Amino acid sequence: MYGVPVENQEGRYAYRLPRRGGGELFLLLFDPASLSSYEVGGSLSEEEVDFTLEGLTGSVATVIDAIPDAESGADVVEGEPVFPEATHTIEGGSLTLRVGPRPVWVLTDPI
Repeated sequence: MYGVPVENQEGRYAYRLPRRGGGELFLLLFDPASLSSYEVGGSLSEEEVDFTLEGLTGSVATVIDAIPDAESGADVVEGEPVFPEATHTIEGGSLTLRVGPRPVWVLTDPI
């Protein structure tokens, strides 16, 4: 099954994906180079935008970077996380996250 777009506007892409065992799974992507205000040769690493996910059923969301912090396998240290993650509280069924040019996964807890 394919992801269902929940937001597609200038440079912002959010997809809701099926998740076994309950809860919800989203992929949030921000492409600053696609913005009309982007200047060729500009810095992509400093751009960030807010994503608001609404209608969530859980109370907690785990946000996990989709790209590892390691440049190569040689940079991976056993026992240390390679994909940074953070926990956020869902309030009133919605969650707002600030996302830069690195995509993130958002997993909500099952009901």
